[in-house]
Amino acid sequence: MTDSIEGFREEIEELLEDVNDADKLDNSHTTTKHNTDGWFREEFTFRDAHTDEFIIRCAASEIEQYATELNITGGADTMAEELFEQYLKASERQFVTELIAAATLYCACKINGVGISPTAIADIGPAVVTKKHLLRRSKKIVNTLGLDPSSFFDVGQYIDRYCEELELEPNIRKTAHELIENAEEKNVISGKAPTALAAGAVYWAAKKEGVKITQNDVAKVSDVSTISIRSRYQDLAELNN
Repeated sequence: MTDSIEGFREEIEELLEDVNDADKLDNSHTTTKHNTDGWFREEFTFRDAHTDEFIIRCAASEIEQYATELNITGGADTMAEELFEQYLKASERQFVTELIAAATLYCACKINGVGISPTAIADIGPAVVTKKHLLRRSKKIVNTLGLDPSSFFDVGQYIDRYCEELELEPNIRKTAHELIENAEEKNVISGKAPTALAAGAVYWAAKKEGVKITQNDVAKVSDVSTISIRSRYQDLAELNN
């Protein structure tokens, strides 16, 4: 479990580095959000200002809102509510309910194999839920509750989603899966972010099958920077030279 926890930390750090890379490439990037539909707001629910029962109800409402907006099914929303309550009992620190609710949903999606990206959650959440904050709180939740981080490393779910969104043929999906399986057998991808690995594998498989897609095409559907896609593509390509 210690090795798995460390691997999860490495994955989160790589995702956070990816956020920083994107920030550097896009000077217009901002984490400020505006109140456009009544759900976004600047007033948040702090733990120390309310009873635990009230906090749990607020979190459940937030999670249900995310699940509806993102069409999340399969019990991930129910698990997120359970994780939130467990974290509430286990943590003595001050926190913002809206952020922890988003992070527990992200964790629950990973455990249930729902291929949702942190940006998808951050984009529709309140201002406090930025991608960077979401990833950091997810890491804290995993460590605090002792969740099995192996659930966060399922590259296959991302390959399937990226291929579907790029409308790629089944043979490309199959090739990408085989590439990752080969890499796992050789134990060369430990600690790498699964989203970046999947993006690199899909890009490699498409090129191998003669399908013309760009790294930018993959970046748009994967929420992974072209820098990381290029790095993982090169790592995976070396295994097949």
